[in-house]
Formats: sequence, C-alpha cells, structure tokens
Amino acid sequence: MDYWIPSRLIEINPSTRLRLVTRDELQKACPDGRVNYFTLSHVWGQGQFLTLAKQNFEDLMKGIDLSMLPQCFQDAVLLTMQLGGRYIWIDSLCIIQDSPEDWVTESGLMHRVYSNGICNLAASNQSSSNPGLFCRRDPAMGAPFTVDCSWSDHFESITVFADLFEVVMLHAPLYRRGWVTQEQALSPRTIHMAAFPLWECRQRVFSEMLPSKDYCVKYGPLTKTSKFCFGAKGQDFEEYWGNTVAQYSACALTKESDKLVALCGIAKALSEHFGQEYYAGIWASNLLSGLLWQVHKFTNGVDMNTTRYATYIAPSWSWASVKGPVYPFSDVITEPLVDILAVETQPRDGDHFGQLKGGTLTMGGVMFKFPPLTLLMGDWDSFTRNASSDEWALGLDDCGKHYYESETWFLPLALAPDVSPREGLDIPGILLQKATESSTRSKFTRVGYAVVNHDGEIAGSGWFVKNWIQRPWGQEHYCTVTVE
Repeated sequence: MDYWIPSRLIEINPSTRLRLVTRDELQKACPDGRVNYFTLSHVWGQGQFLTLAKQNFEDLMKGIDLSMLPQCFQDAVLLTMQLGGRYIWIDSLCIIQDSPEDWVTESGLMHRVYSNGICNLAASNQSSSNPGLFCRRDPAMGAPFTVDCSWSDHFESITVFADLFEVVMLHAPLYRRGWVTQEQALSPRTIHMAAFPLWECRQRVFSEMLPSKDYCVKYGPLTKTSKFCFGAKGQDFEEYWGNTVAQYSACALTKESDKLVALCGIAKALSEHFGQEYYAGIWASNLLSGLLWQVHKFTNGVDMNTTRYATYIAPSWSWASVKGPVYPFSDVITEPLVDILAVETQPRDGDHFGQLKGGTLTMGGVMFKFPPLTLLMGDWDSFTRNASSDEWALGLDDCGKHYYESETWFLPLALAPDVSPREGLDIPGILLQKATESSTRSKFTRVGYAVVNHDGEIAGSGWFVKNWIQRPWGQEHYCTVTVE
C-alpha cells in the first residue's frame, strides 16, 4: 500500500525539543512509507509569532524551542505527545510563508495533508493562536440535569441535555474561518478543543459530557457521516456540495484571493473519487443547477451587504465571484431550457481548482428583455408591482449597486416544480447585462438571480408568462450567449 507523506512536518522528541523535518528525512526514517502525524486547525489572529521562512529554514531544521511558539501550538505539541504522536503538521511552520511558489504548491496539497493525517486538533474556541487549546470551565455547565414535572394526570421526569454540538460547531470562532471548512471535512478524525470537547470521525460525533449521544442523528448534514460520504452519488453528491458551498461562503477569509484555493482540497478529493470536471466552484454533473445560486441577504437577522469582489476572483456566473453567503439551488430540475455549449476557466498558476484569471460560459437559449431594473437588491415588492401579476422573486448579486444604467435580460435556465403551497411551476434563471460586444456574439455579465412562478393559467398573467407561454419559440429566437 502506498502512503502519502507531507513535504514537511514538525518532529516532536521526548524532551519536547522540536525540529522541522522534510519528506526525504521521513522516507528514510520510515522505510514502509507510513508516517502517523497529527494536524492543527487554528485561527492566526493579528499577533506575530514564529513562522517558517526562507531565512530560518535551516535553523528550524536544527531545532525549535517549544517556548518560542504561541500557547496554542505548545498545547497542540503536548497533546500530540500524550496521544502517542511523534509528528504534527502546522501550516505556519510547514509552509514557507515568504515563498509564493511554495504556498501555491502546498495549498494545492491540502486535500492530502488533512485526509492522510491520523487526527486533527481543532482550536475551536480561540480567535487567535495566543490562547491555548485548553480553557477553564465549570463541568456542571454541560452536564445533563433532570426536571420533575407534575401534570394533572401523571408525573414524569424529563432529562435535559445541552446541545453541545450546536454550541461548538455552529458558534465557535474557528468555524467562521474559511480555510477550516476543508480542514474539518477532510480530516478522518477531529478533536474539537472547546469548553466541552467533541470527538468527530467519519461515522460518529460524540461529546465528553454525553458520550452515548451521537450528534449525527440530529445534525447529519453538518457531520462527516453524511456530508463527506465518498460513496454518495447523484442527488446525495449535489446536496453535499450545496451544503458545503453554503457553509463555506458564510465564512471569512483574510485574503480574498483564497476564495477558491481554500476550498480546492475538498474539490480535488471529490474530483479524484468521481472523476468530474470542476469549473470555478461548480461541477460539470450539475452545472445547470450550479448556475442558479443566489445571494443570502440576511444571516441571523444581519444584513450581509453582499458585493462583488473589487479584484477578479471568479467569473460572474460562479458563486465564488461574490463576497458573502450564498444559497445554492436545491430544487429538482425537470427540464433544462438552455444548451451548455462550452465552459472554460483559465487558471492563474496552472491549477484549475485554484486561483483563476478568467472564465467563460457559452449557452444557447431564449432571452427576454427585462423591464427597467431600477431597484436595489432585495426590493422584491417594488419589482413585483412593476412586473404586473407574474409572481417573481429575485436577488441582485451586488446589493450596493444600481443596475438601471444598462439593459437587463432574463435567461430562463430550467423548469422546476414549485414546492410551496401555491404549487405550479417555477422557471428559475439568471439576470444578465452586456459586458462587451464582439464580432461574433455578445458577452454578458451575470448581475442576479430570478425565478417566476406560473400556475398554469395564462389569463391575468404578466409580461413574461404571456410571452413565454403564448409565443411559439422556434430556432429564429434561439441565441448564443457568452457569460464572463
């Protein structure tokens, strides 16, 4: 069996003297090729601490004093030793921080680094690397307790359990960091080092306070058991990726240019398993539904002010082109309304999963000129009044931008059953504005998402349904659209 070894690891000696070791050294020390190592997930924060650089590379190979590291790293080293480990991978000490070339190489290997580690130590409660992995706590705060209830016809005792999974996984500072999404998904085992630690593997999630309760039962979509099942196919795969995008897009990144890079580990692992093409965060197998994302305007009642990035991150048709949380399309498509003619992404460093410098999507379909779009994102009531009696919902990708300066077009992409009580048929699509003109075709930029509901009745319908239903669309109305 072939084992994979990272380019570098931190070796831990019994005296707690550390040193940087390379793959060549590890291969010599472990002839069978198997190296059991731990990994660390942490928040960098704003403080200054020791990192690997070109200048100190040789020095760190000679030795690293444990006291020179931030407390989080010191605790991770000691915990690794207590768990019988000899090696640990820490990003700031195993990637040359002042070498763009090394960063590109190593960031493209994250799917191997974390998936081949024996266990991940997650500094869940820390907002920087200065505090330690461990924290003071009152154990009674997380312990179950019993409430005696007396009713008119009977008496019963109810045991109340703290929802530790939600407290740790949904609210801890670490899980608001974008890079951690793939670190947690790829690791075969994780110890969430919070006030009330959790143990997670690809089959179960247990807490220290309630070791018999499996949180996978309640939080299946957020656990590895269901969300990272490489045996999943079809709808399961699409649902997993949608959950991942929704979770990841709500997280923060220190560098905006990492938007696709920080997720490429999961993408590469899935690509190796399923053999699918990947385009700027969207899979070829569900390309059509992947184009129907929409911005998530509010999160926990907070206006997210979703905007497009000032510098190029991804083509406008990709969810990765906007800064803020997005909703992936989750309905079942019953009939496509466009032909995907060509899709292409241009990698910045030769890796199609990483940073991009361009991308185009060419489709064939029927476009409709939209009524004047003089609203800001989210002003759906105003738009519905202007659009007569068609039932519309739309979201503009950049909530701070006025779009009335250019003509806007609606490109229906698919038919989908309306799952709301009103029933009928949903016709989702994307809003486009012209970007540039060429001699062969017009090029467009996506500016938003829209969906119209049709209940089957033409009488009383608005401009779109009347045009779309009554007009016999033929080849003469078919056009080729390229979206950048």
